[in-house]
Amino acid sequence: MKQIEFIPLDKLQPSRISMRPTTDQASLEDLITSISKVGLLHPIIVNFIDGKYEIVSGTRRVMACDALKIPTIPAYVITASIEDAQIIRLHENLFREELNPVDEASALNILERDYHLSREKIASLMGKSKGWVTQRLDIFNWPPDLINALKLKSISFSVAREISRIADQVDLKRLLQLCIESGATVRVVTGWVAEALAKQPAKPEKIIPEIDPDYMNYLKAIFEGPCYTCADDHPEKIHIIGVCPTCLDALKSINKEPAPTDPTI
Repeated sequence: MKQIEFIPLDKLQPSRISMRPTTDQASLEDLITSISKVGLLHPIIVNFIDGKYEIVSGTRRVMACDALKIPTIPAYVITASIEDAQIIRLHENLFREELNPVDEASALNILERDYHLSREKIASLMGKSKGWVTQRLDIFNWPPDLINALKLKSISFSVAREISRIADQVDLKRLLQLCIESGATVRVVTGWVAEALAKQPAKPEKIIPEIDPDYMNYLKAIFEGPCYTCADDHPEKIHIIGVCPTCLDALKSINKEPAPTDPTI
């Protein structure tokens, strides 16, 4: 990073990628009060790109200084690609614990969806485990009520993860409301979820129709070639299975040997 520069507030541009869709007004008021008393202790970070100063980190600090009619703000000025600026922005916000898990998930999703980074790469860049990244991105599979409760900090991320295991939406909403009202710990909620899952009916087993043994023996008798997929020759372990036309075409596309021509196979 370069030396700190004082940038006029009217020269700053918002980030091209919004990481925080909402601002906690109470938190912003606290920041305004703090800056009015002791000044701005931490410079913001801006990216000088296309002749403009784009905010990388410190949007709330800019808003607070604007509210206090402070004309300039100290800033570290960098020159980086949009992708690198996004990674720096995410690092800064995670370090300062300014993002809730839903906002973290949204930021990680941008790296995965827009920049086509693998979860392993994202984890490496963020100094986190792949499991941490996956857990955050799994949020997008949760019901809207659960996501909203987490975003409003009505429940913790650990509690939300436990509740997300419940497939029945009626049970999930009931338990979610109970967690919000009681402020139950994750240990207690884990027990509640286990009870709810135990009451859910088991999924019916898929019944596979029996094949006439004589017909199966006939198929085995006429099959004398190698394995259809890998081409290894071990007929004593060959299994006869049924496949649909689509799957058969897929097998043909990867098969190293010509496909059998006998229509009975």
